[in-house]
Amino acid sequence: MLRVLFHPEPRRLLLFTASDDAEVKMWDLKSRSLLASLDGHFSAVTGLGVSPCGGMLLSAGRDKVRVYHRESPLWMWNPQASFEST
Repeated sequence: MLRVLFHPEPRRLLLFTASDDAEVKMWDLKSRSLLASLDGHFSAVTGLGVSPCGGMLLSAGRDKVRVYHRESPLWMWNPQASFEST
């Protein structure tokens, strides 16, 4: 585990993690379960950020920077959505 970040809205009990396995994960703290795993990086993810409104997630790795928008199908509010990146 390289980075841990809480969602900025206290009522959303979400935690984002990044690690050297090139994945970003979103956890539901209430149910203690994994909601989503994003595998768009090819090397360690060394940074995470969430916009103040909570609508965007930024992940930075040694390979690239990715931005995920809540309105995008890549965003993680809907665990039923597809999280594969192109």
